[in-house]
Amino acid sequence: MTTLKVSNGDLVPSIGTGILETVTALEEGAQNVARSLLLEYNSFYDEGNEFLNFISGSVTPFMTDSLIQQFITEAINRLVIKQRDTEIESKILQVNQIKTRMVGWTTLVFLVEVLVANGQTLTVVDQARIQPTKLDHILNSGSLITV
Repeated sequence: MTTLKVSNGDLVPSIGTGILETVTALEEGAQNVARSLLLEYNSFYDEGNEFLNFISGSVTPFMTDSLIQQFITEAINRLVIKQRDTEIESKILQVNQIKTRMVGWTTLVFLVEVLVANGQTLTVVDQARIQPTKLDHILNSGSLITV
């Protein structure tokens, strides 16, 4: 089975041919980890990161690094459970380390190191931008109408 390469949420076409690129086993593992951390938690599929659901637009003052790391660990552990009975080379076995840092109030930067079934370690570094709620419902009608 082949897995298509995804970058910034889009499929990646090969330059020149337009054929969609595929990923290696380790790249597939990295994509799986990133997907489980950057998607909001979905209880139907039991995957995603509850941290993104929990904060709902802004980080509250009691959000500590250890609490954020717990949410990330739980998201990856759900991935581990889903992959447990599969025979893929990029299967995630365990989380080795997690480092997080909040930059301002809206950006979570994380480094996650996991152990893959073939014995290699895989490091995923990314960021999740948390967009605050905007109430842009008031329009200045003078900017819409010209006489």
